Amino acid sequence: MWDPSLDVWELMQDFVRGYFGKAAPSIADYYELLRKTAEEDKEAMKNIGIRYGMSSEFLSKKFLGKAASIFNCAESLAENEEILHRVQRERIPIMYVKLCRGPSFVGDEYKILADKFEKVARRVGLTHIYEAGPANVEQMIQNWRSVNRIPSAEGRKLLFEDNFTGDSLGEGWSVHLRKHANASVKEVADGAIVIEAPADWCANVRRSITPGATLVECAANPGTDKGQSWGVGLGAQKKQKQHFITKIFGTLPFHLRLTATTKKQIASSSGDIALM
Repeated sequence: MWDPSLDVWELMQDFVRGYFGKAAPSIADYYELLRKTAEEDKEAMKNIGIRYGMSSEFLSKKFLGKAASIFNCAESLAENEEILHRVQRERIPIMYVKLCRGPSFVGDEYKILADKFEKVARRVGLTHIYEAGPANVEQMIQNWRSVNRIPSAEGRKLLFEDNFTGDSLGEGWSVHLRKHANASVKEVADGAIVIEAPADWCANVRRSITPGATLVECAANPGTDKGQSWGVGLGAQKKQKQHFITKIFGTLPFHLRLTATTKKQIASSSGDIALM
């Protein structure tokens, strides 16, 4: 910043060599992987903005696999505990992406990965996933640990269920649209509600939570949605303050679970149960 004529890449390499010790060559490989990925996927990243979904095209299995291999090597090269901790801290974003993708993406190592993330997060004092709002790392860790832990119907009484088999919304449902000509609840057919809205606009349907429910579950199909951060989802509202499934749920008297239509759980606030 003091001298814009200096070579940015060389300055970065100088820092890596001084900060990561014997693990520096591997960390340099990781930064090169980031640079190549940005170059190869520049079209996909062109309009992505400052926030992007953890399932974005450039966060592929190939990229994440290469990054994991690089960090495994870096950890094995660390000459002391201090350097090892620095490497593990640098690895946090890769662990976060994989945990957000869920056990169906990660495989049998999902729990081990959650344990490692928690250990590193506590050591470095990580408290926030987002740049604003309340501390939410603890809740995120709880969510990851709860994924696929308890089947929805196990030990619970079904209080309400709507399979949307009619040609209109049933009693108790209401439609809420942002004022835009192309935002609409298009139809109720074939066991689903079809919702349409242009970029940066929203449309949703609502109903009151069944009294006594401690878990609300919704099956969703993203369909043609191309949102990189906001998209198809499940939310809860209490006293005019909206809580989304990516936020903290400690003040709510129930949990939310969003599943894909393939029956794989894709998010949870990780209950008797209300199904939608």
